[in-house]
Amino acid sequence: RLWVYVSKFIPNYAELVERLRRLTRQGTNWTWDSEQVESFEELKRALSNEPVLACFKLDGPTVLVTDASPVGLGGVLLQEQTTGELKPVAYISRSLTPTEARYSQIEREALACVWAAERFHNYVFGTEFTLLTDNKLLVSLLSLDCKKMLPPRVQRLAWRLHQYKYKIKHIEGKMNIADSFSRLPLNELDETSSGNVADECVKFVVENDVPDNCALSLSEVKEETTKDKILTKIMNLVHVGAWPADADIKPFEKFREEFSVFKGMDRDIESMIKDCPACAASRLLNNNTPLQPVQLPKAPWLKGAVDIV
Repeated sequence: RLWVYVSKFIPNYAELVERLRRLTRQGTNWTWDSEQVESFEELKRALSNEPVLACFKLDGPTVLVTDASPVGLGGVLLQEQTTGELKPVAYISRSLTPTEARYSQIEREALACVWAAERFHNYVFGTEFTLLTDNKLLVSLLSLDCKKMLPPRVQRLAWRLHQYKYKIKHIEGKMNIADSFSRLPLNELDETSSGNVADECVKFVVENDVPDNCALSLSEVKEETTKDKILTKIMNLVHVGAWPADADIKPFEKFREEFSVFKGMDRDIESMIKDCPACAASRLLNNNTPLQPVQLPKAPWLKGAVDIV
């Protein structure tokens, strides 16, 4: 569907696609040689470059097409040109999380609308645009004035769309060019936020600076660490971001340089952690402001202060 829609903007489209169409004909043996690879790569380049993609104009009529499948979400931002044709400005897609994959289809379609609008927030916020979806029920639900009548999850998603000025319309499924992106989504799940940040920090250090002549392997260090009670205790405290003045652990801070695998390892690790994106994002900032003197009141109960115990 996507290729058919943008074919009129691609020079020599028929010639490029003919090499691939031959493979779909009955009685044709499947061959994927340099000729087919060249055509496929050329079509991919044409899809993401001029004259297929258009520059966004603030005063141009804007259309946002969305779609959802059991595995992902897709969206295409289109704008009407001076010729009256709609040309794509950008494409987006992402995989569904395990929780989102259990949504009903109507909920996934609503999520696709919200996600696409928020991804293109800088383009569509503050201007009127047309929102196209191939789900007729969703068009009816989002057109209701009373949002309280919506299913709970759809209601919450509808309120997130409330900040945008849009007109939602139905489009036939075979005409929905966002369908391809929802069925072949990019894996954009945030691994750092869903995993252990401490593991990300360790991974960053290990991948960027492990000496080739190291006498110990990482698996050996990991195995021996689990056997030692104090090292296990240190590892658990590092995971939670704490380094208390523990009687068993305090001496290790003094002799960290001696225990390093190579000279200067301690300083190198500290330097690399400062440049680690995951570490910087999770680092607790110490923004304690200095104490300020409080002017004494002239009478009782003129000033009050509370704190959470």
